[in-house]
Amino acid sequence: MFVKIIDRGEYFSTTMEYVDGVYANKSEWEKHNFYPQNGMVGELVKVTPRAYIVKIMDGIYVPMTQRGICEISEEEYLANKHHNVCTGMDERQRKINGGTDTVVGESWKHLPNMRESFKQDIIANITKLTCDFSINIYLPDLERSCVIYATDMILEYGKQWGSTLSPHVTTEISIQVTDVYCELFNGQFLDISVQRCTEQIKDLVQQIDARSVIDNYYYQINQRYSLH
Repeated sequence: MFVKIIDRGEYFSTTMEYVDGVYANKSEWEKHNFYPQNGMVGELVKVTPRAYIVKIMDGIYVPMTQRGICEISEEEYLANKHHNVCTGMDERQRKINGGTDTVVGESWKHLPNMRESFKQDIIANITKLTCDFSINIYLPDLERSCVIYATDMILEYGKQWGSTLSPHVTTEISIQVTDVYCELFNGQFLDISVQRCTEQIKDLVQQIDARSVIDNYYYQINQRYSLH
């Protein structure tokens, strides 16, 4: 499906949408001296709960609302590709972005702090893993539970937001989850555990059967807990 930008004010410049190995946001656009303008045309490559992702050219993707674009034919798209130029922001866009940067800064590049929410989940998981703290668990068990939980949260994030998982999401959720483990298991869960878990999380997230691995892990834990 091909579209034309009809209201440039309906774009999202501060998202962490990730398409074909690049981010669809203003930090990526700045590398090309690009900014969305009315009359630009592109191919609709993805629809998320938040935005329509439009490919303007290789390496440049623009998240738009439905109001900001209209469908066009392929012939019209080809005839108007010359409008897709990298000339940066105009004066009005510079003022708007300057105001946004003053208020928001770089905070949009980071996920919210979910550590307290993660902590409650992790405590509940450890309670089951230890059968109400009646059996001992060891460091490999802790590390495995960390890897499974973090990967579960990463996949859930992608599912809820309709996003292609980016290195940013994997890294930030991994950091927050391992921070909680370091707090809860101070003296046991050390930097070397953090490093091991971080690498294993990255690997598991990329596996096709990651969801099955996670579901099977929790099934086994729940079965043992119910029989104890």
